[in-house]
Amino acid sequence: MNKQFLAILLSFFFLISCRSNEEAHSPTPWIFPNLELIIPVGMFDTELSGYWLYAPNIKICPGVGVTKSRVKQALAFWENVGYSFGTITVVENNGLPCESGWGEIAFRVPTQQEITTALHNNQLGVAKTHIDRFTYHIISADIYFQHRTASHTQRIVEHELGHALGWKHHDRASHIMHSSLSQGGESKIGMERRFYDERIEEMLIILEKMNND
Repeated sequence: MNKQFLAILLSFFFLISCRSNEEAHSPTPWIFPNLELIIPVGMFDTELSGYWLYAPNIKICPGVGVTKSRVKQALAFWENVGYSFGTITVVENNGLPCESGWGEIAFRVPTQQEITTALHNNQLGVAKTHIDRFTYHIISADIYFQHRTASHTQRIVEHELGHALGWKHHDRASHIMHSSLSQGGESKIGMERRFYDERIEEMLIILEKMNND
């Protein structure tokens, strides 16, 4: 074999070997996040299913197991971050059905079917919001508990009120809207009224775009 050719060939393999060795041992570069892109948790993560045009009134139906003072405590939790509510009415037991009307959030007794479903889904509390699908306006909302004593569970009234306001779940540890009671807490980050208003603006933009298409 030609000595000059052999020398070139050996040099070629030497260069490949050095390059491969360099790549194998070169440290992975650190990637620093763009600090301008770091946003408060929940600002874009938590979504609204609908929203209230006006401050909803609160109705407490007989037999629900939650007291007026407990409801006021839960309302204060949300009022502290900018939300408003109307009057609180405690309905006397007159034998008539009690549920939410227009502009109301009602704490009511569940039907047997709702109890069965709640048991099946392992839900201590449920908030059902009635939403106009063309405008996303919340017309009314019903909150009920799997059983009377469930309403005494820590944070459950605040959590269901969050759903009644239109907020969906936010699965961050210690958050009030966490889907798991054991992993939730009292954090309201991203839930302030200003974020609520921002979500509404986004929903209105989507609606306008849909109507123009």
